[in-house]
Amino acid sequence: MVKILCAYYRNTLVGYAIVIREEVIKIGLIRYKIVDLFVENDDLNTIDQLIKESYNYAKKDGASVLEMIGFPDHIRNRFSIGNPYSRMLASWPYLYKTTDSSLRNKLKSKLIWYASPFDG
Repeated sequence: MVKILCAYYRNTLVGYAIVIREEVIKIGLIRYKIVDLFVENDDLNTIDQLIKESYNYAKKDGASVLEMIGFPDHIRNRFSIGNPYSRMLASWPYLYKTTDSSLRNKLKSKLIWYASPFDG
């Protein structure tokens, strides 16, 4: 299941978060992942609001985990305010590749895109 959470300012969309629900029935695990998040002008209050609403939505559904993988440092730092458990993965959970060399160089920059599982 996919949920899109939106933030508005004066009837104008200023940000959104996309969360995906995953369930592992065998062990009774409900996990939500923030797979995309975009906020106009990287407004910290809006980022915080979307992360908080993602958490509240997952909690209301009985989730055990809210995950965030990827994203640039300024987004991850906001997520870290909640003092989450974190772990380093042995490998990337997603990959991307382009044959266009000019695009390849642009995609290496964290300022161009928020690399996340939604992209890979």
